[in-house]
Amino acid sequence: MSVQWTQKYRPKSLDEYIGNEYMKKQLSMLIEHDKLPQTLMFFGEKGTGKTTIARLLVKNLMCENAVHGKACGKCSKCDKLDNTYITTGKAPQYTMVKELNIADLRGVADAENIVQDMKKKVAFNKKRVFILDEMQQASKEAQSVFLKIIEEPIPNLYVIMCTTHPDKITDALASRFKRFRVKRPKVTEIAEYLEDISNKEGVDYDKNALRIVAGYHKNNPRESINKLETLAVTTENKLTVKKVEEQLDIVSSDVYERFLLTCKTGNLNNILTITEVIENEGIEVSDFVSGLGDFVVDTLKIRAGVKLDTYTVEKMKKLRKFMGNFEEGDIILTLKVLKQYSNISRDMDFHLYALAAEIMEGMKVVENKKEIDESEAGYRFAKNTKRIIEQDKTKKEVRKAEGKHLEEKLPEARKVVGLPKSN
Repeated sequence: MSVQWTQKYRPKSLDEYIGNEYMKKQLSMLIEHDKLPQTLMFFGEKGTGKTTIARLLVKNLMCENAVHGKACGKCSKCDKLDNTYITTGKAPQYTMVKELNIADLRGVADAENIVQDMKKKVAFNKKRVFILDEMQQASKEAQSVFLKIIEEPIPNLYVIMCTTHPDKITDALASRFKRFRVKRPKVTEIAEYLEDISNKEGVDYDKNALRIVAGYHKNNPRESINKLETLAVTTENKLTVKKVEEQLDIVSSDVYERFLLTCKTGNLNNILTITEVIENEGIEVSDFVSGLGDFVVDTLKIRAGVKLDTYTVEKMKKLRKFMGNFEEGDIILTLKVLKQYSNISRDMDFHLYALAAEIMEGMKVVENKKEIDESEAGYRFAKNTKRIIEQDKTKKEVRKAEGKHLEEKLPEARKVVGLPKSN
């Protein structure tokens, strides 16, 4: 069985870790000068790599032949940690490492057991590391238990706390940890890593396609690598922008541009062609509206001179020129209307027409009453009529099958027609 790419390409050192360059530099200097604090807190959003950083520090602390505090990557300890712990989270036997999910704690009693474990004496005063993950899940009472051992550190005992909500850590406990904020990597940083993986795995790619993959999961390295592995199979190792957009159900920005220009010019008839494009690609209307909102926000940023990693320089120039068609008030109004359409479930046609009409009304645009080509209108009418007939036929067949099934299960059942008359 092949190893998943997320495991195969998991960073084995701080140098391989994606993003957070300043934090990595700080940690490297502390390690090199043997000044790494015994209590560390890594905080940040889910999926930013807090636990990965903690595991890499374990490797530096446990290495038998560390040079200036940096793991050699060749000794038996490094080999075991690379192949098991860093990849799977399971510490090898006889390694003084314990990774605990605090969400599993049942209360103060469990916290006290962990603290007692921390206090145990070990031969030759070896280094030990306890990683306390999801620390925000611990109650204030449980956190106060950990405070007892933090206040009086034991030599060579390292406690690393990981949390998504540092505000839920009591001030008394948090103040005794050296804190590091872990941020999401940049799209360009993830894209470069995906490029390296693609080269090693024999995947033919367009760099812009890799940017799309990197930005699709909100700059999450693990999810991006997972998606790259899937796309490599489904696109037969040929990642183009068009194929990636199709596979990820991403609406092309060109469609959003056409929709906004339709609203600005007042030619509602164009909604017909836009609707057909979206339906043919299998895009849900809720995804279209959500994507349109993200697109509008992106154009506002580009208009203000912000460089966005998810767009090429050429694309940003094109969008900046496109935004010249709209006043600042037009964009703000569009965002306000989009906010009202965030939770929707009706048909595509209804919502796109209603959305366009509201935006036009806000922009004070008069509808351009351009006539629709009669043959095109007739084709669309026939197509929609056929679809409705087929849907009704299917519904009737389902009801008939359900009725037959009920009669077989309950042969004594009788249909009740109407209600009994009252005396």
